[in-house]
Amino acid sequence: MPLLLQCCSTYDKVPISLDNAVAANTKVKVTTASNKKYKFRKIQRTDGVYYGLAEVRDQIVRVPIEKDEIQNIRAASVPASANTSTGTANIAIMVLYVIGLTTPGH
Repeated sequence: MPLLLQCCSTYDKVPISLDNAVAANTKVKVTTASNKKYKFRKIQRTDGVYYGLAEVRDQIVRVPIEKDEIQNIRAASVPASANTSTGTANIAIMVLYVIGLTTPGH
């Protein structure tokens, strides 16, 4: 039986500024004025232009970010993300344990 564990990120509820997102150097979720959501590995600033680094088909792509189009930016919450991943792994282990106990001959 294959076991799939998914690593997921949770994001802070309090939005941060674009400059704080650059300084945070962490995953962010950007919501635009038109309510589109983008997830970036991090945001960089080069020559006064902001870029979101996104993974597309196993390659890192720099996506220009228009400052005027941003509604909010939320940084990844590292402790919450770690707890979510750990919780998922613990549940999977418990399920496997219970399956082992209920299998005939064990």
